[in-house]
Amino acid sequence: MRERLYLFDTTLRDGAQTNGVDFTLTDASLTGLGSDVLVSVKVANLTAGSGDNRFTVSGWTGGGSLVADGGSNTLIVTKDKDIVLSDSSLSSSDGLNMTISGFATAFVTGGGSGNRYDVSGYTGSVTLDAGSDSLEIARGSASGTNKDALIVADTLTNLSIVSGSILLAGEVTAVNKISLVASGAVVDGNDTTDADGNPIFVNNVTAAELYISASGGIGSGNRLETQVRTFSAANVTSGDIELVNSQSLPGTLAI
Repeated sequence: MRERLYLFDTTLRDGAQTNGVDFTLTDASLTGLGSDVLVSVKVANLTAGSGDNRFTVSGWTGGGSLVADGGSNTLIVTKDKDIVLSDSSLSSSDGLNMTISGFATAFVTGGGSGNRYDVSGYTGSVTLDAGSDSLEIARGSASGTNKDALIVADTLTNLSIVSGSILLAGEVTAVNKISLVASGAVVDGNDTTDADGNPIFVNNVTAAELYISASGGIGSGNRLETQVRTFSAANVTSGDIELVNSQSLPGTLAI
């Protein structure tokens, strides 16, 4: 009979682990070097070694800490909940609340409900899969125009998004690359007007590289304003590709 480890304490400390181990933590189990069954564990403190590690906490609703010491480390969370990610913490509206350290990459996947994702305090690379939900990208707060909302700031290294239509209600910035893949349109939503009613065009995207794929137009009827060095885009089904780039393109322009 295979032995099982039952942990009845309210705190789990798994200690320093072997390099390059993928951990999956749920309310019922912890897998990594082996597999532990968890019962009534509310706090998990996990520390990885200096290799490349992946931590998946999609099924966890407790507290604790995730520490990745060196290497290229990835945080993975799939929840149909509101999620807040910063360099030092990860929380969600189902009770997940952990301190984190050492994660350069995060993969976030939502569900079918209207969810709010806040990565304004994170400086790594984020991949967000919102499924077919329409998504509003904003700063500070979202208008609620679209089903889901992503809150950003001037902090990200890379940003990759898969969703339904995308409303660019606030400027999206990244040090390296931004990728927007929409099953609907990508729309400019942050232009405004002056006191006389004249339009004021506000930048939508700032990055070294921008890739946009859409099925209903990219800035169609209201051009996108961008500041990028490399740009590529693909649009199918309907609509046009309209944008103005305020930076010269010494690299690649592909449409």
